[in-house]
Amino acid sequence: ATPNSTTSPRLARAYEVAGVATAGVWAACAMGALATYKPWRVTHNAIGVLQALAALPLISGAASSLAAAARGQPPWRPEDVRQLSLGFAGASVWSVVAVLLAPRLTAATVRTSDPVTYPPLLRAVAVSVHFVVSVLCCFSMWKPPLADSDVADASDSDVIRSSSQERGVITKSAYVVLSVFFAVFALLAFTPFPLATVPSLLGKRLARAHGAWLLLAAVELAVLSRHTGMPLASVAPLRRGVRGAVVIHLGVCVVRVVLESSALYPAAMACLPAVVASYLVHVCLLLVSSR
Repeated sequence: ATPNSTTSPRLARAYEVAGVATAGVWAACAMGALATYKPWRVTHNAIGVLQALAALPLISGAASSLAAAARGQPPWRPEDVRQLSLGFAGASVWSVVAVLLAPRLTAATVRTSDPVTYPPLLRAVAVSVHFVVSVLCCFSMWKPPLADSDVADASDSDVIRSSSQERGVITKSAYVVLSVFFAVFALLAFTPFPLATVPSLLGKRLARAHGAWLLLAAVELAVLSRHTGMPLASVAPLRRGVRGAVVIHLGVCVVRVVLESSALYPAAMACLPAVVASYLVHVCLLLVSSR
């Protein structure tokens, strides 16, 4: 893309830093919520933390894509930037609430009641990072760094050449349907346990907080639905992020089956049909995002 007054290298850098910072505090909160609970269950807790880290590719994909848009790289248009920014901002605000209200949101009784209370320093850092990121996203949402004409000139010829190659392989309807499914998964975080633990299986200690990244996934899929058939470099981070999250999620599922007993997952066993359905959705997403 040709540099213009609407590109912003500083904003691009800010998004890259935001992605790293968000990933860091989410990983720290996952460790604080899961690794400290019954610490003698090393394998179980390690699997839970690994499951939570499936959100990291989603965070990276969103941040990298917004940074690319800020640099004026195709194929991102203002509506893409606004939607991704809104999704990232929504996930960040959700995370602020999840950290501040952790004792209340994790107080459900599933065999026992052990609400999460983050250490003061971690709570302060996590809230600060998520708040700043939400403000950054809102700024970008209202002042997107690209104009339609800027993107069209750079990407139209690529679309013409590439659309015939992948048309019918990745369809817009598939991404739209999957986006709806992930939006439903995000809403499940507001339902009572045990259903609230679907599809993350992170239990009462982190499932509600994880809903933020399911919301972000739904938004990313909606954005990808407008760019099917575009093997452009700027699309790759978003697609890789979605695919990476699914691979980790399904990989952890296999590890659970091999290393653990179902007795350790009473919440999942109580709503097994919903859990199985969620895995089928993830498998479908893996197939769509890999083509």
